[in-house]
Amino acid sequence: MIMYTRFSGKLPLTEGQQFNGDMAQFRTVIKDPKVMKELPSLGLYLQKVEPSYENDVPTELVTYVAVRYEDEIKNEVLRVNEPIKRGPMSILAESIGVSPLFVVRGPGGRQIDAAYTSLNVLNGEEDSFQFETDRRFVFNVKFYPDYVVEQGVEKTLSIELKNPAIHLEVLKGGIKVYEGTIGRGEPAQIDLFSISFEDIRYWAEFLLVREYGKLPLTAGFVLASIGLIMRLVFYQKSLRFAIEYEGEKPILYMDGRSEYFQHSYRDEKEKIAEELEGYLSKALIKETGGT
Repeated sequence: MIMYTRFSGKLPLTEGQQFNGDMAQFRTVIKDPKVMKELPSLGLYLQKVEPSYENDVPTELVTYVAVRYEDEIKNEVLRVNEPIKRGPMSILAESIGVSPLFVVRGPGGRQIDAAYTSLNVLNGEEDSFQFETDRRFVFNVKFYPDYVVEQGVEKTLSIELKNPAIHLEVLKGGIKVYEGTIGRGEPAQIDLFSISFEDIRYWAEFLLVREYGKLPLTAGFVLASIGLIMRLVFYQKSLRFAIEYEGEKPILYMDGRSEYFQHSYRDEKEKIAEELEGYLSKALIKETGGT
């Protein structure tokens, strides 16, 4: 039951973004249940992400979320390795990244498109994205949280968001049409259009696990207990009889076996033998008329 009903998936949310049960928001579904596929009524709203660093080493990750379960909404604080529970659902914050707000403008500065884009670039990795409205362009991104240029080389002084800058490489049909580094609010000109990042937020990835472990385990223990009690109370006992004759004299043999409690059954068998002997003696006296 646990194996067939267990669900687990990884859900990325940007600060200010919410989840209301839309399965398309999951980045990865790790375990898709065979039965009971529908998740409980659960909602998440990511309010804030607060990472802590010491010498550019992450030391703490705190996420502030509003959790809606059924009809109750409650603010929670999630830390690494400290999941929260809602019914059969378990929620754990695992990792973070950055979501820049990219704004595309046309001639005259008219805004054409804008979107927060979750990128896995916080630790020096490169990532890419496309706008849903115009998929002709591919944007390759390298992120500098604390941007400086030293001896003509771009680098970051730390992984904290002190002076964020983005190195953009724009491809159209596989051909590079732009490459450069822009700071917050600075436009990158691409033909008649420009793109800039106006804001930057953190995103956090949550591991959501739904597991009906308590119900089947409890039911299993109850059934096992009932079975054990029945096995001990209603255990098998047997008696076997054999009759032989020595001339006209009948001889009755009795034997028995018990699955459990051999000593008490031996006493019970001896008592049966005594009662049977007494009964047969009386019957014999009555049949022979007391002789």
